[in-house]
Amino acid sequence: MKLFVCIACIMLVVSAQAGRGTNQSLKCHSGMSINGEGMFEEVTCTAAESSCQTRISQRGLFTVVHKRCAATTVCENNLRNNAISCSRDNKVLICHYCCSTDRCNTLERIPEMESNNA
Repeated sequence: MKLFVCIACIMLVVSAQAGRGTNQSLKCHSGMSINGEGMFEEVTCTAAESSCQTRISQRGLFTVVHKRCAATTVCENNLRNNAISCSRDNKVLICHYCCSTDRCNTLERIPEMESNNA
C-alpha cells in the first residue's frame, strides 16, 4: 500500500512539473496604455496563467488598454461579462479578450461589435 501511495505521489509531481513547463513557455504582452501612450513588455506567464488577456476600457475620448497573463478560467469569466460590460448601450465600455498563443494579445482598440456579441 505504501509503495502504491509513493508511486502515485511521484506521478503527480512529475505530471505537475511537465504541465508547469508547458504553461511557463506562454509569452504575453503586459502593461498599460492610455490613448496609445504607454508601454508593453513581453513577459513569461506562470504555470497558473495559460492565457493572455487584453482589457480595453473606453469612456468618451479615453481608451485604456491593459494587457497581462491570466488564468484561463479568470479570462473566460471576464469574457462572458462582455455581453453586459462591452455593450454600446453603456457610457463606459469594458471589453475583455483572451487568447492562448505567444504574444497573441495585440488588440489596441475595440473590434466591431458584431464579434463582441457572439
